[in-house]
This record gives sequence, C-alpha cells and structure tokens, in this order.
Amino acid sequence: MFKAVSLFRLGKAGWQDIFFKLFTEAKSSALHTRAYQFLEIQNALDKFSEMQKNLFQAKYFISLGKIEDALPFFKTAVSNMDVKLLESTTLMANWPGFP
Repeated sequence: MFKAVSLFRLGKAGWQDIFFKLFTEAKSSALHTRAYQFLEIQNALDKFSEMQKNLFQAKYFISLGKIEDALPFFKTAVSNMDVKLLESTTLMANWPGFP
C-alpha cells in the first residue's frame, strides 16, 4: 500500500495497478480498510472502473467484518470481471468461508 500511496502522491503512473493488485491478491484485512479510505478521501475512486470500484467496496466491507454488506458489491464485481482475471487472482480463496 505504501508504494501505491507514494506513487499516487507523486503523480506517477502505476499507482492504480498496485491498488488493484492489493485488492485482488491480499487477504482481507485492516489494510483494505485503510486503502479504501485513502482512495475515498483523495477522491481517487473515480480513476478505477466500475468493476474495480465494486470489488474495492466489497473488500472494504469484508475488512470491517460486514460480509452481508459486501455481497452485492462482490457479486457485481465478479459478474463484470474477465474470467481470465478472476482465475489469475486469489480473490475467491481470500473470501471468508471459502474452502
């Protein structure tokens, strides 16, 4: 997250990719709470696609322990996600309760 925030603040390319990787590869944690809140405060969520924003929102709710609130965002994100992208991430493995 620190690299993504640094690149964002410096106006350097690649910060969106690092945030997306964080939300698709890292197990849900307080890091997602901080990352989502940072993007929200910086009005940077509009720099992402609708699918990405829905995914970020879902992971944010998961990181707060609000699984029920996360479900509609997760469903929308996954239904709009390229299958190859979904297969290449650990997203489903990091979903609470997923075997």
